[in-house]
Order: sequence, then structure tokens, then C-alpha cells
Amino acid sequence: PVLCVPGAAASQGYVEEAVGYRSPRPAPPAAPPLERACAVAVSGDTTYSPALARLASRAALFVHEVIDGERLPEAARYIIEYHSTPEEAGRAAAEAHVAHLALTHIIPPVLSPLHAHRLVQGVRAGGFCGPVTVGRDLTTLRIRPDGSVAHVAAHTAPAAPSST
Repeated sequence: PVLCVPGAAASQGYVEEAVGYRSPRPAPPAAPPLERACAVAVSGDTTYSPALARLASRAALFVHEVIDGERLPEAARYIIEYHSTPEEAGRAAAEAHVAHLALTHIIPPVLSPLHAHRLVQGVRAGGFCGPVTVGRDLTTLRIRPDGSVAHVAAHTAPAAPSST
């Protein structure tokens, strides 16, 4: 069998061929059409991209790289031009209506719960209110048959309280 993985160009800044991918996952037999459990979307090194948000549309899990520009040394700030801020990742996840957002390839690495909390605050400022996992090396995420995401050894913030 052949698995076709759709992609989307997300060229930004210095990186001319940044991409994102969407991997379909078979839905359970009784699942309604377009159930969230059917897909995982992954960003490449890129800033906010409407094409990437469209690619991630209604995915169960959106794995998105982020950069915390405030914590970068001055000499490394040029890389901000081709990485997403937590706010941009939150914006893309909100526009895509994904069920769960996982932050990955975090620059600089997360060294404290306070830093993880600040990243989640940035995601919330971008508009995403669902669960957020702040990934670390060897974080494992699994999509359950019901489309929810299970995690192991990661910082996960629950969904934001509803304002209604």
C-alpha cells in the first residue's frame, strides 16, 4: 500500500522551501466524515502561513515548531525570521480548528515550568483555546481511537476555560 502525504509550501524568510505535512489516519468504522481523529499535521521551520493553517484544518493533532525570541541571544535573533512565535502557532491552530496543539523544535529549549507556561500564554494570545503540549526531547503523543491525544512525559496545558 502507498500512503500519500499531502504537503503545503510555507516559504518564509531565509528558508525558501519550508513545508508542512498532513498525515491521514484511518477513522474508526463508526466515525462521522471528517472526524478529527483522521489527521496529524506537522509544520516545518516557518512563520505563520495561511497555507499551513488550511493544511492542518480540523486535525486531531497539530505539531508546530516555535521560537521564543525574547530568550534568544542578540547574535541569534536573525533566525526569528523563519520560525513561528507561540502567538503565530496559536493563530494557525485556532484558524485550523485543531483539537490539540503540540509545540516542538522549541528555540531556545524549555528549561523550566515557567518558560513552558509563557509559551502556552503566547499560544492563548494567538487565539487557540484547546489543549497544548509543550514538547521536550522524546515526548510521545498518541491519538486514541476517539480522537483525543494521550501524552507521556510532557507539559500539557488543559483547554482554556470557556468564556460562555
